[in-house]
Amino acid sequence: MPTDKAKLMKGLNILAISFPFYFFGPAFYYWKGAPEMREGNWIWAAAAIILMFVAIAFTVRALAIILDAFFDKH
Repeated sequence: MPTDKAKLMKGLNILAISFPFYFFGPAFYYWKGAPEMREGNWIWAAAAIILMFVAIAFTVRALAIILDAFFDKH
C-alpha cells in the first residue's frame, strides 16, 4: 500500500506549526492571563485559552491528514 508523500508532508508541516501553540498558550496564560484575571481582566486569559484550542485544532487536522496519507484508498 503506497503512501501519498505530498499529503504526509502537508500533515507533518501542520503538526510542526501546532507545536509552538502548545508551549505559547500555557506560557502566555501564566505570564499575562492569570495575573490579569485576578484583577478582573479576563481577556488575556481568554486569549491564552484560545491559543491552546488552536493547538488542539491544528493537531487534530494534521493527524487526520497524516492518517489519510497512510490509509487512503487510491
